[in-house]
Amino acid sequence: MDSNETVSLIVPPEILEKIFSYLAMKDLLACSEVCLVWNRVADNKKLWRALVIENIGKGWLPHIESQEEKTSFSVTGYFDPVLDLNVQSHNDDDDDNNDSTPLLSSASVGSNNNTRLLSSLNPYKNIFLQRASLVHNWTSGVYNKYVLEPKKYGLTDFYRLRDLNYPSKAPQDCLYYPILGERYDKEKALLLIEIKEDPKIVCILSIFASSKKSYECVKRMCVMRNDVLWLTTNKVEYLSVTKQDTSTKKCGEPDSCASHCNKVITLKTWHHDKSKYHSYITIDNDYLAVSIGLSSYVWCKKTLILKFTCNLLDSGIRYKFPRLVTCFKDECMILCHNEPGTNVSVIEVFKIIDDKVEGELQMKRALDMDTGYFVADMECCANSIVIKASAGCLEGPPYSLVLELHSLEVSRSFHNVTSPFYFCEVGLQDLMMYDRSRFSFSCFNIPTKVFLERKLPGKQLLCHFSLLLENLAVIQTIESLEIWNWRKNAICHTIETDIGTRSRQINICTNKWFIIEKYEKIILYIGKI
Repeated sequence: MDSNETVSLIVPPEILEKIFSYLAMKDLLACSEVCLVWNRVADNKKLWRALVIENIGKGWLPHIESQEEKTSFSVTGYFDPVLDLNVQSHNDDDDDNNDSTPLLSSASVGSNNNTRLLSSLNPYKNIFLQRASLVHNWTSGVYNKYVLEPKKYGLTDFYRLRDLNYPSKAPQDCLYYPILGERYDKEKALLLIEIKEDPKIVCILSIFASSKKSYECVKRMCVMRNDVLWLTTNKVEYLSVTKQDTSTKKCGEPDSCASHCNKVITLKTWHHDKSKYHSYITIDNDYLAVSIGLSSYVWCKKTLILKFTCNLLDSGIRYKFPRLVTCFKDECMILCHNEPGTNVSVIEVFKIIDDKVEGELQMKRALDMDTGYFVADMECCANSIVIKASAGCLEGPPYSLVLELHSLEVSRSFHNVTSPFYFCEVGLQDLMMYDRSRFSFSCFNIPTKVFLERKLPGKQLLCHFSLLLENLAVIQTIESLEIWNWRKNAICHTIETDIGTRSRQINICTNKWFIIEKYEKIILYIGKI
C-alpha cells in the first residue's frame, strides 16, 4: 500500500471535500490525479459549482440545476455553427486544417494538460471547458456574422434602444435582442429576435399608443433568458416569452408569418409622464426590480407579487432634483440619494423579506462626495459596489469609487482622470476606465485589487469598447473593429476594417455575441463553442 492510499484511508472523504473547497481550480485538478479516492472527491459537483460561481458567475449555471440522478448537462450544442446563405462564417485557422471543432488552449483552463482533466460528466467542469472554447474562438476569429435588416421585418424605421441592459452576459441568459420601431401602419412596435445560428423573429409587440416616437416611449429595457422588462413614460411592463409565443419566421420573411404576442403584463402605472426622471431596471433569477424618480419597486418573478417598495417622498424631505440611484444584488436593493444642499450621498441596503414590503434595512452609510459632485450611477461587481460620480453641467472630470458590499467602506477611488472624454465599464470582476486624451485604459481587478495601465497599440482614437469575457474586449475605432486582449495589450483579431463614420457604436455585447448598427442594418456576431 503506497503513501497516497494510506492518506486516503486515514482522511475521510468528507474532510477531503472540506479541504478541497479552499483550493483554486488548477490545484483541485492536480489533486484529482493523486489517486482514485482523491479523484472521486475532487470531481464533486458541489466543489465545481462553487468554482463556477466564484470565477465566472451564476449566469453560467444550468437553468435547472441537475439532480443527483442526472450525470450530465450540455450546453455545447447550444449554438452549433451552421453555414447557410444568410451566414458569413469566419475561421482564421489554416484552410488545410479547417475543423469546426475548436482547439482548446490548456492555459485558458488553468494549467498545462488540464483540458484532458476537465473532460468529465460533471456539468460544472464542462462549463469551464465551454468558456475556454469560447475564449479561444473569439481570439482566433472563429465566429458567425449575420446582417439583419429591420425594414424587412415590416418596420419603416427603427431606433437603437439607448438603455438596453443584460444583467447576465452568459450565453443561456442572452437569448433575445429587441428592435424598436414603427410599422407601415404607423403603429409603434417591439420585435424580439431570437439569437441563435438561424436568427428568427419570435414575437411582435404592438404596445405603444403614445404620440411620441418609439425611442421616446421606451425609457429602459432589460432582457434575461425568456424575460423582458421595460419602462415606458408612465408604465412598467413585463413579458415572459414562452414556446407557444414563438413562430418559425426567419428574419426577412413577410410579416404575416410572425406571431403577435399579447401577453404583456403591466406591473405599475403612473398618471403623469416620468420620462425625465433617473431610472433603473434589472432582472435576476427570482425578482424584477425597478427604480424611477424617488421610488423603487421589487416584484417576485414567479408570482408578480410586489415584495418591496420604497419612496423617499415619504421621509418628508423636499428634493429639488429627484434622483434615486439604485442597484440590485442577491435579494438586496441598494439605494443611494443625495442629501439636499450638501455633498453627502446616503447609501442604504435593504434585504427583501417575504412578509415585509418595506424590506429590512441591513446597512446605511453617509458618503462624502467631492464638492459639486453627485452619484450618477452605480453597479455591483463581484462583492463590491462601483459608484460613478459626476459634476453634472459643471466643469470637472468624473471619477469612480469602489465600495465593499458587506461594509460599504471605500476600498479604492480613482480620481486620476484628467479628461472629460472618459467612460468606464464594469465587468464580472473588472473595472475598465478609458481616458481619451491619453489613449489609455485603467484596468482594476476588484477581487485581487490588481491595477494595470494599458494604451491601445498605435494610439488609435477609440470610439467605443465593450468587455467580452475573460481578458477580451471588443474595441471600435474610426478605422476598425477588433478583439483586444487588454491584459496582454495585444490585438487578437481584426473583425472589420474601414468601419466608416456613419457606423454607430457597439449596441450590446455579451459573452457569446455582440451587435453593432451600421447604416440601416444590424450586424450580429456570434462566437462558436
